[in-house]
Amino acid sequence: MTRDFSAPPDPHPDDLLVLTQNLWGGAAAWPERRNLLARALDHLRPDVIGLQEVRAPAEGHHETSQAHELAALVGGYTAHFAHARPLGPASCEGIALLCARDVDEHAVEALSLDPHDHLEAGNRRVVLCSRVEHQGHRVDVFVTHLSLSARARARTLQELGAFVRAERTRSRSTGAILLGDFNAPPHEETICALERETHGAWIDTWKATHGPLARGGTWPAILPFRRIDYVFCQPATAWTVAACHRLPFAGSDHLGVLTRLRFAEDSLSPVTTRSH
Repeated sequence: MTRDFSAPPDPHPDDLLVLTQNLWGGAAAWPERRNLLARALDHLRPDVIGLQEVRAPAEGHHETSQAHELAALVGGYTAHFAHARPLGPASCEGIALLCARDVDEHAVEALSLDPHDHLEAGNRRVVLCSRVEHQGHRVDVFVTHLSLSARARARTLQELGAFVRAERTRSRSTGAILLGDFNAPPHEETICALERETHGAWIDTWKATHGPLARGGTWPAILPFRRIDYVFCQPATAWTVAACHRLPFAGSDHLGVLTRLRFAEDSLSPVTTRSH
């Protein structure tokens, strides 16, 4: 197995450190697993963290989600939770972003649901977008958790792409980052389509740093033979991928993916932050 579990000791001061992590929020021993992950996050201090399988007590009380618990434990983060599906009258599950810097604004897009696809069932999927400022540039950060159904992934990928294009047009961002559990291996058409998207191909940061044949499995954490968790960025001209690593086991059935990004020297000029 590739020894990729440690972040570089001397990061460049212009690096943007981003992490995607499936919390496995409905599994047992959440307090113990939460504390384990909080220690890892406190050590690494990513600028942006995308989370999947995040539980909240109920729709309308999202400020007490598992993401908010992590933010409070680690300190210095603002949590944004997006409800995806109910789990009964008292709880729900969704995705979240933890940001260690000011967020310009955020938006949520619900993806379509096919009631006749038994792998989708009532598992609504959503995309959460937040905008951050880094080195004078506006960056759109998206997080999602795609379906177990390959047919659903192919359909909702088109919807995700349309949402990204609309948000990037509205924000006029220099670059975008896409984090998530895609439930799809790198060779699946869903992933390949992202990498050749006409309106702005996405860079698979693991592949960019380790090569197209590097396995980099993220699930299951105990024996990670499937790579289904990703950090993507676009456009290619804006970013230099400095490093990409898997996070050691930190209380989930998924390994996290940690990427260091910086703006390329020939990227677009910094934008001016809008007033509100």
